[in-house]
Amino acid sequence: GSGLCFQSEARLVNMKAKVISIGLFALAVSGFVFGQQENPTWKEYTSPADGFALTVPAPPTPHDSPVLPGATAYAIRLEAADSGVVLRVTKKAPDCSDVISRLKKRVLEGINSGAGPSSAKDLSLNGHPGFEYQWKQSSAYNVFERWYCVDGRLYVFSVNWPSAQPFPAAATRILNSFRLLATNTQR
Repeated sequence: GSGLCFQSEARLVNMKAKVISIGLFALAVSGFVFGQQENPTWKEYTSPADGFALTVPAPPTPHDSPVLPGATAYAIRLEAADSGVVLRVTKKAPDCSDVISRLKKRVLEGINSGAGPSSAKDLSLNGHPGFEYQWKQSSAYNVFERWYCVDGRLYVFSVNWPSAQPFPAAATRILNSFRLLATNTQR
């Protein structure tokens, strides 16, 4: 019933801090191991399995989300080692539009810790519902999240960056390049 959906959604929302922390750790390690790229060459990355394409400075490595079972995580390293974008894609979510609706309610009511209700915004991607907002992970980091529900699948972007810095321009470019592949919309 709706209690089960709410519990699942609450677990999903509560797990985001862990996912973001793991994502930041992975980004920091990759920055340390591989160094920063000088003038990266932006290219389109496509994931036919998860039905999307986006433009990135370096190809992400898809892996199982360590916190969100059944989801694939795509970590994208930005120029600064302390900033990054993570896209998580679920295979199927029970009524994902309800998950977004409940998340929106929690953000607007100030239930999500650190969330800025003034940053909340409804979105649409090819007629599919979406929602975005910003929150403070700590005094040192801001997080921006953008959620889309597409044919029972959640696409969740998380952008992390130091609070003392502006929103990363590279993250804007990645977010604005996101598109669904034709095969995904024909299901």
